[in-house]
Amino acid sequence: MAARFVLPARLIEDTRRYKVTKNKIGKGRTFDYKGDTQYSSGDFENGNIYIQVKATDKLKALKKDPKSISFDVSMRHVRHWYKEPMPVVLVVYSVADNEAYWLHVQPYLNSSLFKWPTDPDQIEVTVHLSRNDVVDRRSIETFRQLKADVMSRIGNTYAQ
Repeated sequence: MAARFVLPARLIEDTRRYKVTKNKIGKGRTFDYKGDTQYSSGDFENGNIYIQVKATDKLKALKKDPKSISFDVSMRHVRHWYKEPMPVVLVVYSVADNEAYWLHVQPYLNSSLFKWPTDPDQIEVTVHLSRNDVVDRRSIETFRQLKADVMSRIGNTYAQ
């Protein structure tokens, strides 16, 4: 695979009306984004959405559920995501399929689907994403709604 990482054109198109700031480029193929969304009036909404995009040459399908894929992430990221109050979305981009899948991280980490390691020195864990959760226009709106839900819980006014 080429060293260059290209997001699906659909993801770029769907995020055009949002302010997407590249926070940093990590090692390998990891990109962190902070997304600010706007009201229909053009004013920015409060709060952020954190999107971590990772790319892979080949997805690993689960044998017991071919509609799910597994992906290894570092425990350093998992600990950081778990403590973040604003929504964190993991996007896994399949180079071979030119498709991106997403996972709302915090509820997943709190669910029975995720197994916290018992070894404190464990470096990576495996997360599972659904092939049904494709990054598209609807998912971008879902990310915005995830942020709105957090903002309403912490007491900030969220106007649509």
